[in-house]
Amino acid sequence: MSVTQRRAVAGGLGVLLALAVGACGSSGNSGSSSGGGSGTASSSPTKVTLIVPSLSSNQSFAFLAQGFGTFKKNGLDVKTVVAGTGALAVAAAISGSGQFVMSGGSDMLSAVSKGQKLVFLARGLGGGLASQLVLTNAAAKKTGLPASATPAQKAKALDGLTIASPSAASSQTTQAERAAASVGAKINFTYVAPAAMDAAMKAGHIDGIVQAPPFTTGAVYDKTGVMWLDGSAGTFPGGFDVPTYGDPMLETTASYAQAHPAVVTAFVKSILEAAAMAKADPAKASSVVKAATFPDMATAEWNEIWTSVVPLLQPSLNTADMKTIIELDGFTGKVTPDQVLPASVQKLINAAS
Repeated sequence: MSVTQRRAVAGGLGVLLALAVGACGSSGNSGSSSGGGSGTASSSPTKVTLIVPSLSSNQSFAFLAQGFGTFKKNGLDVKTVVAGTGALAVAAAISGSGQFVMSGGSDMLSAVSKGQKLVFLARGLGGGLASQLVLTNAAAKKTGLPASATPAQKAKALDGLTIASPSAASSQTTQAERAAASVGAKINFTYVAPAAMDAAMKAGHIDGIVQAPPFTTGAVYDKTGVMWLDGSAGTFPGGFDVPTYGDPMLETTASYAQAHPAVVTAFVKSILEAAAMAKADPAKASSVVKAATFPDMATAEWNEIWTSVVPLLQPSLNTADMKTIIELDGFTGKVTPDQVLPASVQKLINAAS
């Protein structure tokens, strides 16, 4: 199976929300947890569903918690399902299709600004902006810039270019737009499903994409395009690579957190423990995530992807992060930090640490 086919399959999985993610899904049902406990060795594990946008290295913590067994250790039977996009994942969580969700912060903040009660629990990736912007070879050549050009020069050259992103609400759209604006450039965005981005680039319909691995690193590996701005390398200008940012974000509904505090604490604890284990054994972590996302991918390509992810495996979240996340996603004045991380939820996070 080709790289493009693998990406298409990954995107296609998102059409069926009830489809479990291969090695990550459990055989349990997708129903809500029973009771407020997190399960013990002498009782049945609590069954919950985690909704993710796609099979992507951005969702690494979900796969690591399964692969390292921390969900099971903490009394949880977690079924992971794919929604296709962050916006659909959030909508599914709001509708009650799952108890936990990973999505871009902007997807969640957009929902909160419209009255939905969702709360943050952890960062999917921390330590900087996880997005990457890749230009087609033709577009990169047309800018006339050398490889040694500064990030600001490269961002300025995006003025008027047509860049594909997942959706208008995506954090990747917001960050690329504001980073370009910081140097006086305006991107012409078009919205394309991640699985179709590679074909759009090859057909010459767009000048580039802003996404995350494997859609970005895959394009570079295929020589379809060149890495232009890389969040994990700190090359988005305008102050958009900061330690407190961390798309995607782990979330739940405020009502679920209130009704099942022990389950929420167990879930967050599982994520934090998996992160620590991944840092202690990065080779196993790489193997776990590859098996869950792209088991047939060439090792060289996977290594490119994993290299961009490893520095960002920092899930811990606190109140001080909220203002930055809200500001960078463009929701200042629309959402307040205590809406998305109230004291009651912070207490659950602290209990998991």
